[in-house]
Amino acid sequence: MLAHVYVGPGQAEWRNPPDPIIPDDISPETFGPTALIAHRLKLSDVEKGYDIFKNAAETDALKVVLSA
Repeated sequence: MLAHVYVGPGQAEWRNPPDPIIPDDISPETFGPTALIAHRLKLSDVEKGYDIFKNAAETDALKVVLSA
């Protein structure tokens, strides 16, 4: 699962020498940006997308992707 992963705004922490940010067992095949997409909707369903994201706690919406 996505334990101990934080995605958000802010300034990057700097260390010397840098610690590994992503563990070695995570690869693009097992974790990528598509893992964050909770819902995919057509662009014509944009109002439904706003409702889903507005009620994210109930709909488990992390990211809603609209496509043409």
